[in-house]
Amino acid sequence: MTQNNFPASITPSILPVERLLPQPDPNATALVRLVTDSLDESKDPTAWLLNRPHPLATEAKIVRMYQREDGGVDVYSSDGRMFVKTFVPERVIRFADEAMSEDTFVEFITIAEEGEEEEEEPEPEPAPAPTPPPNGPSGSSAAS
Repeated sequence: MTQNNFPASITPSILPVERLLPQPDPNATALVRLVTDSLDESKDPTAWLLNRPHPLATEAKIVRMYQREDGGVDVYSSDGRMFVKTFVPERVIRFADEAMSEDTFVEFITIAEEGEEEEEEPEPEPAPAPTPPPNGPSGSSAAS
């Protein structure tokens, strides 16, 4: 059996629909926590946690969360009878946590540090463009 990237502290009950889902790639990251602006009048941030109740429908459990190309997140949840996809737009997201394998963790840090090294190298400043000398009082040549 493939080992997943979810924290060991998460031991949820399995919904029947989850048995139908493909196992995540063991080297892929898994979005496990999303914190957004408040969804109610409390002004406290809202936490969206993998394998925990959906903040808007507490009878449903969050089954998967995926980062979208536009910066938002799609949250898939179910209670075994209803199946819901919730879109969370980027503008309300405060931060997100991803779990990953050790190899992926090392790879991400290596890439980040290589990027920092490249940024530290100063780029040569471009030479200023030469200013053409003016031709006559108006800056243009006159035909005689």
